[in-house]
Amino acid sequence: MELQRYYEEVRRLIAEEQYDQAEAVLQSIPKQSADTEWNYWMAIIYLKRGWLENAKEYAQKACTAEPQNEQYQMLYQSLTSPPQESPAPSGESEKSDSFCRNCMDCCKCCRDWMECLECFGIGR
Repeated sequence: MELQRYYEEVRRLIAEEQYDQAEAVLQSIPKQSADTEWNYWMAIIYLKRGWLENAKEYAQKACTAEPQNEQYQMLYQSLTSPPQESPAPSGESEKSDSFCRNCMDCCKCCRDWMECLECFGIGR
């Protein structure tokens, strides 16, 4: 099977939230045939599972191999850039060790992530 057919199947499985099956399809691609897009789809699978460090690792590999690819760059930036913050409520201090730093807008953050995933063709 040609690589694009594998990736179409992976996309379909991700859309159906069948992440284990999507990963199995990727893992069935012989290592010598796997290309940069393989790393991209692995990053997407990890992102959808909520495994952000793993997603970041594979997104970085895709970006390094194809730095001109805007889709790979957008994914990597979305994984490495913190969401826009709102000021902490009056009287509360910001926690420097907190990813959200008390932005108190988790719903907006989640909506932003979902919109980002839709750009990659794997949204809701």
